[in-house]
Amino acid sequence: MADYTLRNVKGSELTFSEVDNNFIASRSSGRFSNTSLIEPPTGLFFSQADRSIATTSRTPAADTIQLSPICLGYTVEVDEVSVWQSGGIGTPNLRILVYTAGSDNLPASKVAETTDIAAPGLAAAATGTLSYTFSANTLYWVGMYTDNNTATYECIASADMRSLGFASVSALGSNGIANALQLGSTPLGSAPATWTFASSQLVRVSMPLIAFRAV
Repeated sequence: MADYTLRNVKGSELTFSEVDNNFIASRSSGRFSNTSLIEPPTGLFFSQADRSIATTSRTPAADTIQLSPICLGYTVEVDEVSVWQSGGIGTPNLRILVYTAGSDNLPASKVAETTDIAAPGLAAAATGTLSYTFSANTLYWVGMYTDNNTATYECIASADMRSLGFASVSALGSNGIANALQLGSTPLGSAPATWTFASSQLVRVSMPLIAFRAV
């Protein structure tokens, strides 16, 4: 819960700044949280999954960033991040990304990115170092991209992700409500420092399940 600004003098009238601060604090503390209800103890993991679900598998396209939103009800520092390779014949390199959200709630600035993480080539975790502190009641966008499409990863099924809306009314007739953002033609290591949104980035896709380890 965000802190509130109290009156400077007991019984005095509220100033405009105090009213505004209280409104902003209540609005921020009321933001949705789409992760676990409890703060993960040191060494345990959380993800961007909205609920406890059965995962699906998918092979992401190469050189394509896909982001989904995450909002935590607590402040937590992380030091490690993993995705699970469930199949495929290759051992591509991949990277995990974190973007802050701007005032429009869309991705804004890249604040964390792993170095290249090598997929294990079998059913196992691909794990890398990621040192970052997520703030409570703050919207972020997290995702991954890879340098080739030979590996399959455990993903959150598209139907189990939050709606981001749709770019055109035709989506109403095609079950095309978007749940992620996608940016193609992005070789590994060239993720933009500042995200520029376009409606064409809205996609409906199963997102890789990204696990962050709490410190």
